[in-house]
Amino acid sequence: AAKRRGNQIHLLLEKLPNIEASLWSKLAGLILKNAGLAHDDENLDDIIDEVIKVLQKPDLSFLFGPDTFAEVSISALLQERNNRLMNGIIDRLIITKDEIIIVDYKTNRHVPSHEDEVPEGLMRQMGAYTSAITKMYPSYRVKPHILWTSTGELLSLTYIKVINCLKASSDA
Repeated sequence: AAKRRGNQIHLLLEKLPNIEASLWSKLAGLILKNAGLAHDDENLDDIIDEVIKVLQKPDLSFLFGPDTFAEVSISALLQERNNRLMNGIIDRLIITKDEIIIVDYKTNRHVPSHEDEVPEGLMRQMGAYTSAITKMYPSYRVKPHILWTSTGELLSLTYIKVINCLKASSDA
């Protein structure tokens, strides 16, 4: 159920920003049904409300603008992991003139208040994305973040901490 809920929220955060805001409530259920992620008798109100609250937060609007990228597939050899191949999907990618913002959505109900409380697996995931993007765009500052959808909080992660977590996991 948690995985399904996560898939539903991810899909809506991908699709709804491209639709007029006044239509979000009306179309969200149809988007999920067309993707096979909702049944006719399923109550989607909580999921739709959570997504709309995130999309309506003024301090998060920069994540969902027309010049942002959703669901970006990425593959790279990770030097920090003995050149192991990593394949992943970055939920949101924002490229400015001098920095790249990586955002991964997490639908967990327990939301860490500080990056030191973020589970190690999530830090490694963000380390892998950060490492790959840094190799692709060496002249940009890369800034990893987690967007906790249940609270609409964007947690900024420290570049060196996610990279060090990735390195440490290859030593184990």
